[in-house]
Amino acid sequence: MIILAGLHPSAEQGAEILLPEYLRSAVAAWAAISYRRFTFGNMLSQTYSYKNFQLYHYQFNIHTPVTVYPSLEKGTIALQFMLKGDSQVFLKGYGSIKLPARRWALSYIPAGPGELRLEAGEYALFHISIADSYLNEMAESMADVGSLTQLLEQGAEQAAILPLAYMDTKVNETINYIMKAEDSPQELPVEFKAHITTLLNLYRKSIREATEFELLPEVPHKEIVVDFARQIKADPSRPYSITKLAQRHRVYYKTLARSFKTLTGVSVKLYVHEQRMLLAFNMAATSQLPYSEIAAELGYLEPNNLNRAFKQRFGITLSEARNSGS
Repeated sequence: MIILAGLHPSAEQGAEILLPEYLRSAVAAWAAISYRRFTFGNMLSQTYSYKNFQLYHYQFNIHTPVTVYPSLEKGTIALQFMLKGDSQVFLKGYGSIKLPARRWALSYIPAGPGELRLEAGEYALFHISIADSYLNEMAESMADVGSLTQLLEQGAEQAAILPLAYMDTKVNETINYIMKAEDSPQELPVEFKAHITTLLNLYRKSIREATEFELLPEVPHKEIVVDFARQIKADPSRPYSITKLAQRHRVYYKTLARSFKTLTGVSVKLYVHEQRMLLAFNMAATSQLPYSEIAAELGYLEPNNLNRAFKQRFGITLSEARNSGS
């Protein structure tokens, strides 16, 4: 969907300018950095290239609506993450698609120019191009990757995009690990390869869960309810309201509430609580984050409130969960 590794020759190239202080904390140690001013705004690009994959991280500050023209010399399979802002993308053979914030997908992107349409605002996107030789290693066990690898091997001319997935906490953590990786040329390829494998597995899991939702019984407004449940599962820390959801879609809230309970077995409130508890268990058992940070991440003002709810759900404390995972 999105790649700005090389701008189309007819596109504005911009002028290199000094990186402002407030952006320095967002710069990765491993990256080749470019900060350029264009007539439409500024763009920070961070890139890393290896024989099996390339990483691209872009941040836009747009003051005038613009169409950017990314261009590829040859087709590639890629993971794309829209970290901030919504964008409109036009791909040859596929047409126009909207990329909402906090979504990601696995795609085959054909060679040649594309179009990325941005309104005024701030955008952040992350792109990982993956060599077909690397993907061939896992094609047998990962059917989705295998099918796109086959497109690449056949020299496909049209784009192919698998369903958009929600960026959940695990995806965000993996991208943070990539961005915080130290500049160690001998270790970086191995570290990045492990992260890419993690992201591919998380994508497969997300698509599998989406398919399982689709197989659930038919209920009124099923598509709205399924998407709402997936949002909660991806990020249970946010406040969720079935009433606001109903208002947004102009449907009766009690109908949505009944449909949600039919599909999930519980109310929205209990579903959010359960997803928070499951995420808290995972964070406690697999990380060394302070419990205050875990509580804040899950929307609790006081760590004691989280610990109380956690013990009620699992019968153990957060520290006991951490010890069980060590």
